Amino acid sequence: MKETSSIKYIACLLMLPLAAGAIVIKSVRSKPKSSVTPIRVSPPGGGRGVAEQVIEMLNGDTLSGALLGYSFSGENSVVWKYDGARNDITFKPQSVARIQLQHKMPPNVGAKNPSRVHLRNGDVLIGELAMVNDEGVSLSTWYGGTLTIPREEVTHISPANVVSNAIYEGPNDMNGWSGAGLRNANVRMLNGALRMQQQRAVPAGSKQGWSFRDKAFYSFSSGPHIGRKVKFPDSVNIEFDLNWRGHFQLATYFYGDQMKPYSGSTYNLTLSPSSVYLQRMRNGSSQNIGNTNLNMRAKNKARFSIRVNRKKSTVTLVVDGQVRQQWTDSTGFAGKGDVLMFVNQGSAAMKLSDIRITEWDGSLPSPGGQSGRESKDELRLAGNNVLSGKIKWVRDGKVEFFFEATGAEQKIPLDKVERIRFAKRAPDAPELERVLPGTVRALLVDGGRLTFKLDEWNEEQVTGESEIFEEIDFRPAVFKTLEFNLDQQRSAEDDPFGF
Repeated sequence: MKETSSIKYIACLLMLPLAAGAIVIKSVRSKPKSSVTPIRVSPPGGGRGVAEQVIEMLNGDTLSGALLGYSFSGENSVVWKYDGARNDITFKPQSVARIQLQHKMPPNVGAKNPSRVHLRNGDVLIGELAMVNDEGVSLSTWYGGTLTIPREEVTHISPANVVSNAIYEGPNDMNGWSGAGLRNANVRMLNGALRMQQQRAVPAGSKQGWSFRDKAFYSFSSGPHIGRKVKFPDSVNIEFDLNWRGHFQLATYFYGDQMKPYSGSTYNLTLSPSSVYLQRMRNGSSQNIGNTNLNMRAKNKARFSIRVNRKKSTVTLVVDGQVRQQWTDSTGFAGKGDVLMFVNQGSAAMKLSDIRITEWDGSLPSPGGQSGRESKDELRLAGNNVLSGKIKWVRDGKVEFFFEATGAEQKIPLDKVERIRFAKRAPDAPELERVLPGTVRALLVDGGRLTFKLDEWNEEQVTGESEIFEEIDFRPAVFKTLEFNLDQQRSAEDDPFGF
């Protein structure tokens, strides 16, 4: 950046309003809509001249340049500026997959102690946790003042300033991971050049490696593996989220001594929508220990927990909070190393994220599994202890927790809490995700995520609405990436899940 541009950047940054108003996020169940003060954020340089932007089409074509405008009503168009074209280019929104805006988080404006508030639709908001009560969650943000979110719209909160006892949490980057063909999909930069090249489809049976993108690993074909070394304790809990499209088959190797499938001394737990089976391997020779049905054909995502006790030679599988099977290796523990490895053995596209490895205390979910657990609030404390009961409030750095079994109340310092998980207030019911025309999923520059219907975009203002936001009125520099056409199929190398 030239010196004059740097001076303008700093001058504009000094004028950045840190609390320009407040957003009230109303429940989707609330019929009347009240007025909402629009949020205005002055970006560095007005969002102009920072880094070249990239538009990606559903068929895989890409073009560098800059987003000039978007209109859902009116002309229903995306207006794009490319220096190699005589005039601005107008695209049909129905053909756009993603726009990378390249905006960066301004320095010294974020929360000092940022907490992450996870919403039921998968969105994440980041800021200072101000208060939690029976009605809602209050979050102070750098771009929108205080956001008030109905408690029933929040699944869980990850508070700030907690020293995690996890052996591993991620992936936040590719450090420590290896695998044939592993690549970083975050750095598919165009360097200002015209790249209107069709992405090649992944040939059937190809062994294209895993790719890393936005804190997740993706695989789109059978064969590739990804792994890392882990200092496994005698008892360990290996947790991860898995999204899939199609009939997946994921092999998870643990306590291995070789970073190679079907080799060495290890265990292999292979998951599919219909079943799971466990194999022990010793010096490359395999033996089936057992299998069980899973019946997940109607699902496309789940959280898996593999809990291992090396001294007792037991492996337990927990899926979405329910114990599905426990196996005992009667011939003794086979694992001889520190390798954790994932192998895509099917033809489905898979997304692997939120991997968490901790020392296991031997506890298992109570009978009733997910439904019983989610009927109560939970606090997960540092040290992996879990309390179940009722969260009355959070304020002034403390959580007041009510133990329903004993009737006792306890105030717990917030810096001792790793996760606050809220009970579901109504029985689960099948919900069809509605993707309304014009809906986009935005990644914010602070790492948050927001899904809303985009109405208008220009150099000064972004407006829209959603089922939980009354009104969206931001400056463009709040956004880092926009995902369009969430219900449409992407090119072979793109994210098939729309995240």
